[in-house]
Amino acid sequence: MIYLRVQTNRAKLKEVLALFQRGVIEGERLIAPRPLPKTSFKYYIGFACVNDGSENEKILTAIKNHKRIDKSVFEAEVKDIDYFWESAYESV
Repeated sequence: MIYLRVQTNRAKLKEVLALFQRGVIEGERLIAPRPLPKTSFKYYIGFACVNDGSENEKILTAIKNHKRIDKSVFEAEVKDIDYFWESAYESV
């Protein structure tokens, strides 16, 4: 598994969330803090857990501002997010 942090604008993040959900496979997850109603962020970040070489890895690494992070950093950041957007694998 590869853990990534991406930074972009709101429109691109929403696009990436939709693309990510279409190609998500078991174990992959993208979560992004969401602003409270009637507020906005200067920039938007997302934290992802993807399989090495997957289509979703290619989508995320195409974003200019991305970097790899450790699993512990990913888990700590995700744990602190209360209000978020998420794309993750859901078994049916």
